[in-house]
Amino acid sequence: MPVSVGGVYLYRILKRDGTISFTVLSCDTEKGLVLCRCENTAVLGERKNVNLPGVIVDLPTLTEKDKEDIMKWGVPNKIDMIALSFVRKGSDLVEVRKLLGEHAKNILLMSKCNLQGKPVVTATQMLESMIKSPRPTRAEATDVANAVLDGTDCVMLSGETAAGAYPELAVQTMARICIEAENTIDYRALFKRIITNVPVPMSPLESLASSAVRTAISSKASLILVLTRGGSTAKLVAKYRPGMPILSVVVPEIKTGLFDWSCSDESPAHHSLIFRGLVPVLIAGSARASHDESTEEAIEFALQHAKEKGLCKNGDAVVALHRVGTASIVKIVTVN
Repeated sequence: MPVSVGGVYLYRILKRDGTISFTVLSCDTEKGLVLCRCENTAVLGERKNVNLPGVIVDLPTLTEKDKEDIMKWGVPNKIDMIALSFVRKGSDLVEVRKLLGEHAKNILLMSKCNLQGKPVVTATQMLESMIKSPRPTRAEATDVANAVLDGTDCVMLSGETAAGAYPELAVQTMARICIEAENTIDYRALFKRIITNVPVPMSPLESLASSAVRTAISSKASLILVLTRGGSTAKLVAKYRPGMPILSVVVPEIKTGLFDWSCSDESPAHHSLIFRGLVPVLIAGSARASHDESTEEAIEFALQHAKEKGLCKNGDAVVALHRVGTASIVKIVTVN
């Protein structure tokens, strides 16, 4: 907001997430110069952000450099998602989609929210003190835990790992905090709260996903196993926040012709990593086996993989969700 000094309104400029504050004294629009007074002392560093509190900014969502980075580096290197850090309106996301064109279907954009089953990422200064210290403050640890309790899918580190003195320790610390927070959640009550607030009528697929979670809770299953091609079914299951892991078994779609064949890419498996509770695994597809044969093979492969990863053990109940012809079913299988 503008600051009044002697009846004259002055604006503030914040650098490095507000660590350094400047008061604007005068502007020369012809020369493009701004005279400021620095209000405090701190280390600035390179490529730090700038904020103008109270000012409506008309800068473009994507700069020419952003566009060049996305199309000339991001797309060729098969990035999985783009996080827009300066979203002001819905059309900002549309602009990025237009830029991506045919690549848009394989690259996710961060938006909202839990009830829509879309991933939520909490980021920026979560363990800021660990840039210089091997331990976080109690307030930072509490912030990370509360983000988990409030429903975030992912917590993200930036300066702590990009420029900090303890990048690996920061990741380990954040992971331990998340695990502790997740262990305190009443998942049965959480499921009831979510399903109460979901608009009705549900789509058939969403109804099936919520039923799979309800069945897993009732049967005290160790794991929910979802066979999927595009990943949408597994993501809907994750929306209902089951207390057990969700193994998203991505079965590639294989198309055959007279002289060639093609296989869908790995994007659905990569995208699953951003959704809370999803553990993706990519399975080899078969163009020759019947649908029933390939389904049973996929389930058997997934169960063995889950046992190797410690997600389940012999005798455990596992809820499996998959398609049979044009129908989808939920069933309970026993690990052996």
